[in-house]
Amino acid sequence: MKFYNDSNFSIKKLLDNPSSIKSNFISYLNGFSENIQKIIDKFKFRIEIQNIVEKNLLYLTTKKFSESTIDFHTDKVTDYDMGYVFEELIRKFSESTNENP
Repeated sequence: MKFYNDSNFSIKKLLDNPSSIKSNFISYLNGFSENIQKIIDKFKFRIEIQNIVEKNLLYLTTKKFSESTIDFHTDKVTDYDMGYVFEELIRKFSESTNENP
């Protein structure tokens, strides 16, 4: 099944306006097709985004994902492996939000 994003943002464009990273990132998420929205909702990704924002890490995390050293192309990472990556990210962010400030 194909997916798309019809927002005006890409990961790299989100970095152009650090002061609006949260609202722009939410717009980016909202721009995904319905099949991706189901995944975002299932994993409560918007709640995780809020947790990341509260730790002042959304810009840095987004910047990390924009680096050219990260290559998630299907030739490099299988769907199975990507599932493990996603689970690990959720686990790490959950752990970091449970830490005392």
